[in-house]
Amino acid sequence: MSAEVVKLMPGDLDELDRLQERPSAIKRIRDHHHLIARLVAEGKRTTDIANEVGLSISRVSILKGDPTFKQLVEMYRMNYNQLADAAYADVKKKAAILEMESIEHRLDQYYEDPDSISAAEARADGAWARSIIDSDRIGKSVSVHGNLNDLQRMGMADLFEYQSKRADEMMAEVQKRIEKKDD
Repeated sequence: MSAEVVKLMPGDLDELDRLQERPSAIKRIRDHHHLIARLVAEGKRTTDIANEVGLSISRVSILKGDPTFKQLVEMYRMNYNQLADAAYADVKKKAAILEMESIEHRLDQYYEDPDSISAAEARADGAWARSIIDSDRIGKSVSVHGNLNDLQRMGMADLFEYQSKRADEMMAEVQKRIEKKDD
């Protein structure tokens, strides 16, 4: 008995894809579908989802294979990623503000009460500032610290130049304090 080999054409593969797509068993998307889809989009395991929602593992697995449910999961996954990105950006923004405020606070201390800063603290501040200046961070991003009136009045380039000059003056002050305390 010999088997006959049939050559497949590109159109035959399209037919296979259509055969594998089965219609959705979900007639109406309900609240529990949304809950399960959110949990799947968050990356939770099937067994954990089943335990949390009170369904069997096989029922959750069947849902995960349903075309309509897959679309629902994808919608939640996109939203979840956007929310995660927004939350990450918000945390980064808050951290940048906190960093700037702490630097400003420390610089105020250099101007208002320089004698309260020990030589070791001044050296540490200088070393930290030097590491920031020497790092790639400076070349990759620029933070402009000021209020909206300053931005409107001075313009972004002028404000950046002003703040750069101020930072240079502050660095010179830190260096002078280090040298003075070392003597």
